[in-house]
Amino acid sequence: MQSEEDVGPLGFDLLIVDNKHLGIAFSPIPGKPQQNKDLAILFWNQPEIAGKVGAWFSNVLISPGGPTIKYEDAEAQWRGLTAKRASGSGGA
Repeated sequence: MQSEEDVGPLGFDLLIVDNKHLGIAFSPIPGKPQQNKDLAILFWNQPEIAGKVGAWFSNVLISPGGPTIKYEDAEAQWRGLTAKRASGSGGA
């Protein structure tokens, strides 16, 4: 079993087609080969769900001042926390 301290940044991909179809694919969690996890959730011909996720994505995630950050920035933050934990100087 892995804790979040053992895992690098996690991400997911969204595929929204015509506010009718939705696909969510999560990054594999690295580890021993038999423990790698790949997961995708597909909602085909589900306009109610796809439309709501599409609106959330457009209005919340990618809007100016929204919570998204560049992958490179997220990775740098994670590496900084990992280095602090490894050196014993905090970062809980």
